Amino acid sequence: MGSYINIGIVYTDKNIIKMDDDFVIVIKYLSPFCNKIVVKYPKDDAFENWEEKSFEGEEGFVEAFSILNEKNFSTGKIYCKIQNKQYNILVSIKGKNDLFRGILFEIPEEELFLENSSSDNLSLTTNKIANSIIELWNNTEFNYAFCDSEADIEYSLCEVRESEKPIYSMLLLKNEFNQPIVRLGSWCIDGLTPRK
Repeated sequence: MGSYINIGIVYTDKNIIKMDDDFVIVIKYLSPFCNKIVVKYPKDDAFENWEEKSFEGEEGFVEAFSILNEKNFSTGKIYCKIQNKQYNILVSIKGKNDLFRGILFEIPEEELFLENSSSDNLSLTTNKIANSIIELWNNTEFNYAFCDSEADIEYSLCEVRESEKPIYSMLLLKNEFNQPIVRLGSWCIDGLTPRK
């Protein structure tokens, strides 16, 4: 263990401008589970002086995500409690500004698979993550989402759609009828275990 399971929510082309509005929806979705978010960001363009602020509540989370969106190289840590388990989730805004951008959540693998990382548990966790993303997607405008070990926001929507080989362990896209499609790679979200 020691790696991160990453979940990315990606906006491309004209949908990038909708990301700011969607922050509020993402925050409302997360806020019942999250106690606080601590954001670390540069105070100057030389990245010599950094500041760290803690935010609580929905309004605080909106301010935190605003800082993450506006300040290059800023990062956040979200403290969550889901089904009596504590999670320390890293969050950042990544991508190529004019082509694609997104929110990247990084969950420590040992926190996600506290009991075990059997293939059955990996499959169950993958399904829960997919269902959560689809639920969130019903109210937001992002173009695609993914989940994989140590994955990053690196691809435009065209690159993801046109790829002949799986890019991520789990990829969520929408079809021409605006319905979600889940594409699974041959490996599980831990990056090691072959999918059954």
